[in-house]
Amino acid sequence: MRQFDSLRHSRQGGVAGIAIVTLILLVMAAMIGTTFTISERVIKDAVDDDQRGQALFLAESGLERASYRFVSGGFACGALAETITMIAPGGTFAISAGNTFKFDGVAALGSGECRITSTGTTTSGSKRIVEAILTKGSGSGTGPTSSSNAAFENNGSDSFTVDSGTELLVVATSWRSSSALTSAITGLTYAGKAMTPVSPNSYSYPALPACSKGSCDPLRVSAQIFYLLNPPAMANPLVVTWSNVPEVFVKVAINLKGVDLSNPIDKFGGNSGPSASDAPFGTVITTNNKNALLIDVIGRDNTGNMNDTGCVPRNVLYDANGSKKTGAVSLCGPNASTGPFALNWSWNKALPWASAVVAISSGGSGAGNGVSSWREVSVAP
Repeated sequence: MRQFDSLRHSRQGGVAGIAIVTLILLVMAAMIGTTFTISERVIKDAVDDDQRGQALFLAESGLERASYRFVSGGFACGALAETITMIAPGGTFAISAGNTFKFDGVAALGSGECRITSTGTTTSGSKRIVEAILTKGSGSGTGPTSSSNAAFENNGSDSFTVDSGTELLVVATSWRSSSALTSAITGLTYAGKAMTPVSPNSYSYPALPACSKGSCDPLRVSAQIFYLLNPPAMANPLVVTWSNVPEVFVKVAINLKGVDLSNPIDKFGGNSGPSASDAPFGTVITTNNKNALLIDVIGRDNTGNMNDTGCVPRNVLYDANGSKKTGAVSLCGPNASTGPFALNWSWNKALPWASAVVAISSGGSGAGNGVSSWREVSVAP
């Protein structure tokens, strides 16, 4: 009997031991499972954080590109929309624009402001969205300046060097025709790129040749101005084409910096007519913004002497006095006011004339240009 009790106690002890071992194993398994779960979550969180960081980098890259294009690249606010794929980090940023209010949804955007949204998306689908208000100064700087210029007295092709950093190339032209056939510029290119006429047509006098074919007297004079944004630097061909080649032609090419590239032409105008001797004639212009640079060209038969009057400070770039060529070109300003400015000329012989004027917008001082404010838009994880 005592032996049986001993055997029974021994079996009970064995069962209890097995139960304890099993319990320990279960606890250890649970701990290991928990450890794996925690580790998995930590790794996932780290990966998610990395992807969200990359998405934010993509969104900010889009913001920087949009800011550059708006402030310095000559793009209007509505033209900033685009989607760009980046290799490193992998993903895209998408820019949209069009909201006309500030972040409070009440105050309207001011002049020279643009609100954009930049969405960065990684290849794994992680997304971050930022909004920004871009600001571009208008007329707040000292105004455009000319680094160099050159005059050419022929009807065809010439080589002109655009300086490094030139933002705007302006070419002022004037010509005289003694043919009954109307002479008009049909194209002006620099380095193969078409230049834009400031005015659709030239300013001319008389409006049409007052003569019959083969014999044209009086003469006809004309003036017109062209421009090209962000011209390629170095020496390149400057080529003019005609409906009918004129008798005499002059073009003056001017390199400019400090220009508002999104709106380079502040204002333009022109005038023409017959003239009496010793009277000032030309074009009067009032600019839209301060610190604009005025460029004028006058076409006439340069028999006799010419003098610039009416606009200060005035810098004459070309004057055909005594050379039997046509006209003159000058710069005036930049000026701290909007005018009016009279870009006049006087001469000592009564001859027909034609004048064209353009005001080049100031690109601002750079202070305050770029991202004035931004915020991140909440995105569900």
